[in-house]
Amino acid sequence: MRIVAGLTAWLVLPFVASCQTPPELALTIELQPAETVAGVETPAPPARGPAPAFSQGTPIEAVFTITNRGAEPYKYHDRNSDRSGRMDEYAIEVIDGTGAQLPDPRRNWSGPGGGPGGVYEIAPGESFSKRILLNQWVPPLLPGRYAAIGVYNPRYYAAAGVAPAPARSVGVDFEIAASEAGEMQAYIDRLGGTLRTGPPESKERIVQYLAFTGERAALPYLIEAFYVGKNATFRASESERYVGDRDAFRDLLLEALQERGPAEGMLWVLTSRFGVPRSQTLAPLVKALQSDDAGQRAQAARELTHYAELGEEALRPLLSVAGDPEAKVRRAVVGALWAYPQPEAFRALVVEAKDVDVEVRTTAAFSLQHRKEPEAVPALQALLDDEAAVAQEAVRSLTAIGSSEAANALRAGMRLADERLRLRCAAGLLQLGDDSVRPLLADALGKADARMAELIRQLLGNAVQMRRIPGPGENGSPWAYGNGPWITWLRGE
Repeated sequence: MRIVAGLTAWLVLPFVASCQTPPELALTIELQPAETVAGVETPAPPARGPAPAFSQGTPIEAVFTITNRGAEPYKYHDRNSDRSGRMDEYAIEVIDGTGAQLPDPRRNWSGPGGGPGGVYEIAPGESFSKRILLNQWVPPLLPGRYAAIGVYNPRYYAAAGVAPAPARSVGVDFEIAASEAGEMQAYIDRLGGTLRTGPPESKERIVQYLAFTGERAALPYLIEAFYVGKNATFRASESERYVGDRDAFRDLLLEALQERGPAEGMLWVLTSRFGVPRSQTLAPLVKALQSDDAGQRAQAARELTHYAELGEEALRPLLSVAGDPEAKVRRAVVGALWAYPQPEAFRALVVEAKDVDVEVRTTAAFSLQHRKEPEAVPALQALLDDEAAVAQEAVRSLTAIGSSEAANALRAGMRLADERLRLRCAAGLLQLGDDSVRPLLADALGKADARMAELIRQLLGNAVQMRRIPGPGENGSPWAYGNGPWITWLRGE
């Protein structure tokens, strides 16, 4: 295997477009127990017969081996960071004993996650392998006999407009054996016991394995996973797709929300996945705003961003903690207020734009871009004299507002002492259609050192993309050009 390039998505596409020959591929898959986590042993496997056998609840790994059967080198993307598991280039179909294909629990997800990754190449006759968790593609498997079919989609060639048929493996028979009495509960307890004490890097996989059991006994640990940190939260939020007793999961989530307060991802699961009305979950959030734990108050305030449809009923408690002694709570409040159209929400944002904490002011600068009140522009213009992070956010917000008053504020910003801020204001004006700033930007780019030139090119790329006009060339990313093409473009030469 040879690495061709480690390019980001916007640089890969022109290179991809040069591919014209569909690949000739062969695919085989092999099933094996997945790696254990944090020293937690999976249920003991049954005696192996002619087909692989796994105990119920065991995480199963499918090893994809893709071989280049063509006469030309085969190029492919390799993605290793797709946390959703929705890597459709490595798909798995599982057929039960009746010949029916099992449903995919993640079918309604928004699509593949992650970027294309690097571009790799294997010569004719060579192979590469990828390990995929079979359990992510099917509901928790009950005792019985099954067949697994691997499906490999060459995304690199599909992106080039050459759409070969997916490579399919032959079916691999396997068996799921019932766990002995008490064995499944013991396995679940072993996993759950390491949820807080295990190393941070193992927590995601622990929660995944708990969900793969599909057992009601795993629910208390899956609820706990929402509270143990971000390494576990993502997997906890997707775990409802694998648990059979959805009503029990919903009720335990509501109980935890009431008794322990909100945790990241919890409200999303309740509203989006279980269809619980926001009105039913407002009271626990209001209660959490009065918690002695600043983290709970901040989380509740962040969640209230999504409750603007409830109007004053949600806004009043949110405003009650706008002056919280903890800056992280005030930041959360300011980050939520943009969603509320009421005048008192806008007035609170203007006040918080003068907060002693720089991150609160930065968040206020961001939130003000969503307001239509004419007074938003003077509030943002005042922030142009603030610290760099605040001023930069104010420029972005003025550009997003885009009114004539906002453009005048950006022109005023071009008289400030900070050169970087002046250039940001100029790029904002360019994005709004003011081409009078082109000579200034061209001169600045011609004199800039390497770091300043990189900033200017980034600003120019953003401006032409948002304005939807051609950059220095017809093809490729607007961020891919050096100083010379940009200077020529700015001067209209």
